[in-house]
Amino acid sequence: MSMTLSVSHLRRSYGRDGADVAIADVDFTVRRGEFLCVVGPSGCGKTTLLKCLSGLLPPSSGEVRLGEKVIEEPPDELAMVFQDYSRSLYPWLTVEQNVVLPLKARRVPRAERTDRTREALAAVGLLQARTKRPYQLSGGMQQRVAIARALAYRPEILLMDEPFASIDAQTRAELEDLTLRTRDLFGITVLFVTHDIDEAVYLSDRVVILSPSPATVAEIVDVDLPRPRDQISTKELPEFAALRGHVFRAVRNRPAGTDDPEPPEPAQGAAARPGNVRT
Repeated sequence: MSMTLSVSHLRRSYGRDGADVAIADVDFTVRRGEFLCVVGPSGCGKTTLLKCLSGLLPPSSGEVRLGEKVIEEPPDELAMVFQDYSRSLYPWLTVEQNVVLPLKARRVPRAERTDRTREALAAVGLLQARTKRPYQLSGGMQQRVAIARALAYRPEILLMDEPFASIDAQTRAELEDLTLRTRDLFGITVLFVTHDIDEAVYLSDRVVILSPSPATVAEIVDVDLPRPRDQISTKELPEFAALRGHVFRAVRNRPAGTDDPEPPEPAQGAAARPGNVRT
């Protein structure tokens, strides 16, 4: 079972005197085996927060703990999938070579490297494409390669920074479901940053809502929807619509019952389309 990721009084500021505050005071815990989504207004510091959690950016104060260990540099137990998949892959390497690269860096034995790489590629449906190079793949397939590389690494916690933001709606829905399946298959804890409220509610066990910059935690919402989830039946549930509206109002900082408009409903017959509500 994967470890707990705890964030305590995290603050991140910039400038010589620290006057430019990106994250003011953030506290939350990612539970073992949980799928946690983070949403908030544009520019509130979501990506900065993720960099601090991954050890890529030191906090100005506060701390991030993985289990009992304070994260001060990128730990072996974490893997990250970025939004810009085209820059995260080496174009001169094959799909399989891209996936196996971090395992070589960790000096994983050759036979185990091959097994883990092919298991991860099979999980994302790319085993037959392992000899291709990134330029021969669509954007959605390239992001599958990035996910496979993270899975082959066997992390305790997978961090995902708006990984499907640049992908068309149909492929995005497929990748959301792929992420849920592989999370269950590999038993990984997932922290997923997104602008898309539909996506956050569909994927998560809980949604952390950040305030406008400088970020604090405005609210943590439990998503009590049945699993396994389905792009059509789950999004047609009245509970899904209620959660979606609640998160939308919280991100907009408008209480229920005000005149702020409700989030737009999907067009008829478009219940499977993610990305209907973005912040």
